[in-house]
Amino acid sequence: AMNRPDAYLLEFGYPTDPTKADTDGDGFNDSIESHYDSDPNNAAVTPNTIRPAGAVIAWGSNSNGQTTVPTSLNDVIQVGGGELYSSALRRTGEVVAWGHNGWQEINVPARARSNVVEISASGSRGQTVLLGSGEVLFWGDSGYGQNNIPDEAKHGIVAVSAGSRHSMALTAAGKVLVWGNNQYGQTSVPTEALSEIRAISAGGYHSLALTKGGRVIAWGDNSNGAANVPAECSSGIVAIAGGDQHSLALTVGGKVLAWGNPLSGATTVPAAALSGVKQISASGGSSYALKEDGTIVAWGRGVEGQLSVPAAYQNSYLSVGAGFRHSLAIIPAASGTAPTITSTNPLIGAVGVPLEYSVTASGTAPITY
Repeated sequence: AMNRPDAYLLEFGYPTDPTKADTDGDGFNDSIESHYDSDPNNAAVTPNTIRPAGAVIAWGSNSNGQTTVPTSLNDVIQVGGGELYSSALRRTGEVVAWGHNGWQEINVPARARSNVVEISASGSRGQTVLLGSGEVLFWGDSGYGQNNIPDEAKHGIVAVSAGSRHSMALTAAGKVLVWGNNQYGQTSVPTEALSEIRAISAGGYHSLALTKGGRVIAWGDNSNGAANVPAECSSGIVAIAGGDQHSLALTVGGKVLAWGNPLSGATTVPAAALSGVKQISASGGSSYALKEDGTIVAWGRGVEGQLSVPAAYQNSYLSVGAGFRHSLAIIPAASGTAPTITSTNPLIGAVGVPLEYSVTASGTAPITY
C-alpha cells in the first residue's frame, strides 16, 4: 500500500505526528493504518481486520517440527518461515511460533502477543516484527547484531523484513533502515533508498527496496546477480521478495520477474506465474507466487518437498510464506458446522442386527470430525 499522509483526520487533543497519534485508539498508529490502507478513524477497521484470516498448513522439511502446525490456529493473517522454524500472526496481533528453538527464536516475548502488525522470518534464525505503535522488536540469534535495533527504528516504522543475518525497516517518511551483518554491504543503504520508498525485502545477504514510483533498488551480495536489477524493474513494480541468492518482483500486470542464482531454478519463472499473480514470496532457493484464483505456483529448489503444494487447497489459498526449506500457506478456516448424521436404517437398532449409517460434513476445508 502507498503511504498517504493525508488519509487520516486527527481529532482535537491528539498528537499531530501521525507516527505517534492513534486517533481511533485501536493500538495501531495513524501512519501504519494509512500504509496498510486501513482506517485511522475507525477502531473496528485495523490493518489486521482488513486482511483475510484463516487456518495454516505447512509442507517441506520437518526436521525440527517446523511443518507441524499447532492446533486452533484459525485466525491467521500472515505466515513466515525461518531457517528451522515457522511463525504465524493472528488477527488479534499475537505471534505464534513453532519448530527449532536453539536460538530462542520461538520464545515469543510478551510484547509480541498483541498488536503486532507484521512478522518477518525469511530463512533467518530470529524474528523481526513490527508493533502497531511503529516499534520494531527482534528475538532469536543475534550473533550479527540484529537485536541492536537503531533508535530510528524504535518508532515511526511502517514495515519490516528479515534477511539471513540482517534486518530492514521502512519509516513512515519512506526511508530505509538496515542493521546487522554487513559482510556484503547489505546494511549500507544507498542514497536513493533514503526517501520515497514504499516497500522493502531482505534477501539472504542482499537488500531490496521498491520506490513509490515502482522502481526496484538492490544492494549487498551480488556474487550471483541477486542485486543486479533487470531493466524491466525500472517501473511498474508493485511487490518485491528476496531469496537466499535470488530476487523476485511483481509487475502491476501480475507477472513475476526473477533474477540471481539460476542453479536451483528459482529464477526460471514458470508460465503459470507470468500472469494473474497477486503475491510473491521467496526464501532459500525457492520461489512462490499466489495467483488471483487462489492457486500457488512454486519453483526452484524442492528436494525437501517445499515445492509440493498441497493440491487439496488449490484455488482456495489466501496467502503464502516461504521458509528456508519449507513452506506455509493460509487457507479458509473450517466453518465450524457440525457434521450431519444420516442413516439408511433407523438409529434405534436391535441387538445383533447391523446398523448402517453414513456421515457427511459441510463447510469450508479443512474440516475435522
